[in-house]
Amino acid sequence: MLRPRLWGYGTLVAEAGIGTFLFTGPLQAPDIRHMPIAAAGMAVFFAGLCVQVLARRPGRTAS
Repeated sequence: MLRPRLWGYGTLVAEAGIGTFLFTGPLQAPDIRHMPIAAAGMAVFFAGLCVQVLARRPGRTAS
């Protein structure tokens, strides 16, 4: 892992997003009022995954 601190932040963000999705989306009774919150949770989850992908890339080199 090239940037472990960034990886950790990405993990925290992703887990917060999937937790929000699960507890407002499929684990609730079928209610369309919770759909925007569940969709936002899924978007946060994917943002956390993108941060994790960036943490595995090498940083820029000074030229």
